[in-house]
Amino acid sequence: MFEYPYKTTRLNIKDFNQSITATNNLGGSNTCDASGNTSCYLSKTWTVPNILDTSEPYTIYANGIDVTKSTAAANISGVVRLTFNKAYKFDASGNTNSDSISIVQIGDLASAGAEYDYRYLGETWGSPRVFRMPNTGAGDNDVLDDEYVAVLTGGFGNFSPAIGSNVYLIDWLTGKVKKEIKIEDKVYDNNSKNDIVNSIPSSPVVITADAKPVRLYDKYTLFDVMSSTQINNRYMYHSLDAGIGVRSKSFWLFGGTGDLMNLSDSQVNLSRVQNVMFGIKDYSYPFFGSQKASQSPDNFLRCKNTTKDQDGSSCPDIADRGWFIDLDDQKKVVNEPTLTGNVVYYPVFKPLRGAKSCGDGKAYICSVDADCGTNLSKKLGTNKGSETTEECFYVGTGVLSKIVSFGTKLYANISGESTNTDKDDIVVIDSIDTGLINYRSSWRDSF
Repeated sequence: MFEYPYKTTRLNIKDFNQSITATNNLGGSNTCDASGNTSCYLSKTWTVPNILDTSEPYTIYANGIDVTKSTAAANISGVVRLTFNKAYKFDASGNTNSDSISIVQIGDLASAGAEYDYRYLGETWGSPRVFRMPNTGAGDNDVLDDEYVAVLTGGFGNFSPAIGSNVYLIDWLTGKVKKEIKIEDKVYDNNSKNDIVNSIPSSPVVITADAKPVRLYDKYTLFDVMSSTQINNRYMYHSLDAGIGVRSKSFWLFGGTGDLMNLSDSQVNLSRVQNVMFGIKDYSYPFFGSQKASQSPDNFLRCKNTTKDQDGSSCPDIADRGWFIDLDDQKKVVNEPTLTGNVVYYPVFKPLRGAKSCGDGKAYICSVDADCGTNLSKKLGTNKGSETTEECFYVGTGVLSKIVSFGTKLYANISGESTNTDKDDIVVIDSIDTGLINYRSSWRDSF
């Protein structure tokens, strides 16, 4: 076992001394000023603990823009004082938009550890995918020198674009980093206010390309979920499920958004929480889409909104890139969806409000037609009592695990109490009978 230590510092706006003071002032005045006596701080001058070494290189991002050169830093009385060229705001109440500020400082790594450079990986929660890879890419027909690699996605970077916005390819036998594939964050603009960076953990979906040669380590961005803390708080923590639409014959990816680290939306303006369940088509299938990488990624403006669709009348056309369903009442998709029988099952959480709002909530399973985005949840059962107005099927209280399909049943663990009368810590319901036979635990297609 070898160790190659390095120094790292990662801070975000909640780590600033003024943000901590504003949070402690909740319940008092919410006037946004630089007094330090209210729950909203607005100023050009901020301070952070003296863990930032200003004698070494560091990077400061404000709302996704690198402002390092325009920001003055000074060590004063045990803190680092930062003076920006404009005023930034932190509103602990969530009544108004807070700015996003992050600082990252990554020290040097000893030359002996250069082949084990994991400094930019972040705190990854994703599961690696292991496969055999030709060592020189397209055209390499010699299987004897193929290499086994583990593919691991970058993880939490404390909201810094420099950390976790990547995919690592790791030599399975030695642990050496073969390649860090960087994923560029979309440049911040005042229209989309896209201030949520890529550094959120997930597990990759691995697909073997056999219809067209591709360059080794090629990449492109397929879709933009239009996420912003100032508009919708659409965080994604989980993998996508993938499959071939029975009717459309298109290759689909299914996912959902929701801030798993803040289920009750603490210090967030509730009007700015608008999560979605979605299905998107890969427009290049069965080919790899790097030849179209110069075009802007697709987004929900090119998809059908099927939120109210109960009969398939809003089914996407051939030209549409997919479908999406808006979730009401700050609901969140809390795990990877499950595709089976051309139906996608989403585990959904609805936070409670009021006296019992701290982490408590209700669990639902939403079932959606894979090709059309039609809500099929009523086929799972009938909601009763206070749940009769809900569009998804109520299954208990708490957070659901990934839903597992086996035979004609759906299974999921639940953190609270299930409506299941036999065992209250597990959800067991009948899946929707579509007349299709499933042979997969992951997608496969021959073409």
